[in-house]
Amino acid sequence: MSSDSPSNKTDWSYLNSASPASSEKPRVIGDRYELLELVGRGGMSRIYRARDRRLQRIVAVKLLLEEHNRDPSSVARFNREARSLAALSSPYIVEVFDYGQEEDVYYLVMEFIEGTNLKELIRSKGAFGPQESINIINQVLLALETAHSHGIIHRDVKPQNILIQSGTGQVKLTDFGVARAPDDMSITTVGTTIGTVQYMSPEQSSGEMISPASDVYSAGVVLYELLTGRLPFEGSSPMQIALQHLHDPPPALSSLGLNLPPALEQVVMRALTKNPAQRYHTAEEMRQALSGVFDKASNPAQPSPDYQEPYYPTESLPITPADTATREYRPPLKAQKLRPQERKPAGRILPLVIILLLIAGGVLAWLIFTGRPESSLPGAATSVGSSKSSPVAGSSGNAASGTLLTIKSDQLSGAYRRTDGTLYGRQEVALYGSGSNYNEGKVTFKLNSVSNGSMTLRLTGLDDERPAQCGLQVVLNGKTIFDGANTFPKVRDGDNGEGGGDRYWGQMQIPVPPGSLRQGSNDLIIRNTTNWLGYLGIPYMLINSVDFVAG
Repeated sequence: MSSDSPSNKTDWSYLNSASPASSEKPRVIGDRYELLELVGRGGMSRIYRARDRRLQRIVAVKLLLEEHNRDPSSVARFNREARSLAALSSPYIVEVFDYGQEEDVYYLVMEFIEGTNLKELIRSKGAFGPQESINIINQVLLALETAHSHGIIHRDVKPQNILIQSGTGQVKLTDFGVARAPDDMSITTVGTTIGTVQYMSPEQSSGEMISPASDVYSAGVVLYELLTGRLPFEGSSPMQIALQHLHDPPPALSSLGLNLPPALEQVVMRALTKNPAQRYHTAEEMRQALSGVFDKASNPAQPSPDYQEPYYPTESLPITPADTATREYRPPLKAQKLRPQERKPAGRILPLVIILLLIAGGVLAWLIFTGRPESSLPGAATSVGSSKSSPVAGSSGNAASGTLLTIKSDQLSGAYRRTDGTLYGRQEVALYGSGSNYNEGKVTFKLNSVSNGSMTLRLTGLDDERPAQCGLQVVLNGKTIFDGANTFPKVRDGDNGEGGGDRYWGQMQIPVPPGSLRQGSNDLIIRNTTNWLGYLGIPYMLINSVDFVAG
């Protein structure tokens, strides 16, 4: 499913496939994935078509070759591919389902693509037509847009790593083994050369700093090859080819006798400019330029609204939902920004309406806080946020028992919230493990008075589907009042959480030490202290609500 060597060796071929080593007893990886047949190989790994016994679906399992299992750099590259893919969600990028180690075998489980790679198609078909070439490269650029928005530069864009799905023509970019991840700067230092020389940008060849424009250059080489059936630079050695990328202009498309739109040749040649500052700076910029090549400036690569990534089992197997309770919570490393064409004008009326609402809200807040005594403030949370926003207002009063203050899940600043914000029948947020971007939720709340009686912090939540409970730490006004394993019920393995039914949720009762709460502003932090695994979004805890209860 990927290309591990810098050669043109085909990795994803369905020809001459071989069964696993033992034909009598199928090999099972991770006590779950049954290897069915070898479908690809490279310099560092082999790829098998496999059956996920738990979910009864066909997947691709990539195994690191035995001779590389003890090589720290090879293992690091394998781990990097898992982390990079797990951070990305796009219909144009191969999805990763699982990753692990069994004894001395490292494995990566991905979606299985029924089809072939682009290199095989070019070898069998030759040059593609202009519209078909643009359609393919547009999908590659959309994949790169997603990767770049997460701070990930692929660094090895080539036809061998571009899979074409049979029947639909859907493009899937794969092999992020040499990608630059945001937390891995060691492989991007000056003097480091990584990639495949035939598609490598000049700055990669010379070991200089790379950028998204480096992937744009490689995409330009792929587009050149699609349109012509040949590479812009060829030679008898990798060094000779690298020097051509550094110094020689590519042969003009018009000089090859091709009848192509002049605007298309201009896009290709700009993408292949030696100086990255004169290239398209982003994949989106190049894609926008391609949309203007023909009069119909449509984007044939965009999927339909009801697009679903298909699986192709070879037998009549029941397909059950994937582990979306986990995969749904894969946290993005960086929020994706809307592209310019997605921003809609607000018009002239909307700003005026917003100003009027703000004025009305300010007047209402003034009336509430100046027209009523503090002791009559409601106990329920009214607003929340970090130091830049108003605190939650509440009053403990002198009540002997009962819920005095409720903090809803969406008021926990810093926790991860899904788009719909609902799972297992309730509103919730996720706290991932230590090392992720979402390992703690913070809230500031205000108490008008503090009771001398006993007080309990009640958390309503869920733990993930792993056997071990996540570590939970609760800090109130700088003092740790709980630090240990949570006691929430666990999510059921394989349940995707979309059925509703208000099921599974449980509560933890944490005593609040006397003197921990104070009149006025209070700060509460809830943390997941278990180390983040970096793939599939686990470990995590789901938090539905936080209550302070008297008595």
